[in-house]
Parts: sequence; structure tokens; C-alpha cells
Amino acid sequence: MADVNELLNINRKNDILNRETTDTLSSSNTGPTIEEESTEDDQDRAQKEQEEKLRKETELGKYWKTVDDNPMDFTGWTYLLQYVEQESDPADCRRAYEAFFSHYPYCYGYWKKYSDMEKKHGNPEKAKEDIIPTGQLYSSNTLCQSTL
Repeated sequence: MADVNELLNINRKNDILNRETTDTLSSSNTGPTIEEESTEDDQDRAQKEQEEKLRKETELGKYWKTVDDNPMDFTGWTYLLQYVEQESDPADCRRAYEAFFSHYPYCYGYWKKYSDMEKKHGNPEKAKEDIIPTGQLYSSNTLCQSTL
């Protein structure tokens, strides 16, 4: 009988030691795992990208509203064109330039900028098409002023 009691005591002690060891290991590993950190980084990055996209859309919308409200606001157009060039999104640039040229088709300097933007984004053929829309070269001074 003493042998059975001794074995039970030894088993209890081993169980207690195992629990203490497990608790110690669990409590010492309170930080996130590598996978959890990676997931949190991805979530942070995605959230920041979403916020940046929203900020750009809001700012771009502000410039578009200005020219939509008054298409003859040449300064508003220049601000819009500067913004889309700065953001360097070819689709936004094309949309803005095409809308601008529907109101100011003879502004050679802006055709040149449009062409340079296309070259910058790897579209040299599109750049050649855009630079001389009517097949003639115009001076920027006379044509832009004549549309104002």
C-alpha cells in the first residue's frame, strides 16, 4: 500500500511540475507570434494605403469640382493639371488633359506637357499623336491667349 501512495504522490508532483512549466512557458510568451506580427503589419499597410487613396480621391475631386463648376476658370485647370502630373497616375492625367483640351485646344505648352507625360509613362507613340493635334505647330503665346 505504501508503494501505491508513493506512486500517487510522485504522479501528483509530476502533474504539478508539468502545469507550472506549461504556465511559465505560456506566460513568458506574451508577445505576438511572427505570423501575428506579419498579419498586423499587412493590416496596417492596407489601412494606410486605403487612407492615402481616399485622401487623393478627395483632393482630386476638389480640383475637378472647381473646373466642373466653371470650365472657363483657366487657373482651376492649371491647378488640376499640376495635381494629376504630381500624382503621376496616367489615367487621371489623360482624363484631365482631354477635358482641358476640350475647352482650350490650342494651348501648345499643355499639349507638350501631355506628350511629355506620355513619354514618361512609356507611351512614345501616344506622345507623338498628342503633341500636334491638328498637324500644325502653334506658338503657345498666341493660341492659349486666343482661347481666353
